Amino acid sequence: AILTGSVLAAASFAMFFGGTAEDAAIAGLLAIGICILQKYLSRTKVRIMESNLLVSLMLGLSAGVFSVVLPSLHMDKILIGDIMLLIPGLQMTNSIRNMLVGDTISGIVRLTESLMWAVAIACGIMVSLAVISRIK
Repeated sequence: AILTGSVLAAASFAMFFGGTAEDAAIAGLLAIGICILQKYLSRTKVRIMESNLLVSLMLGLSAGVFSVVLPSLHMDKILIGDIMLLIPGLQMTNSIRNMLVGDTISGIVRLTESLMWAVAIACGIMVSLAVISRIK
């Protein structure tokens, strides 16, 4: 169920943000890879921050390789579709809720953690984009 939802979400977001059907198909394919990698990393001693960094790095490199091999693809649309799977939206929402009900310290800690997750995702994507720009 999670795998199917991830594929549908990634493909839908890729198309929603202006991608083609090919972009959506590749985003869905990469979503499968994201799910498999996250499941594998959750069984290891890798922390969630490092896991997000590794997953986003692999995502960016994979999308870059696909866009180099198939120049008709839009790498940015594929990345947007798949990054949506990694965004810590629920954690951010829960942190705001905690702050609103009076658990200020807990809310701030959770918000900081989710922002650090987002930074890890951004760093992984930035490194992969730098590597792919050197290849092109």
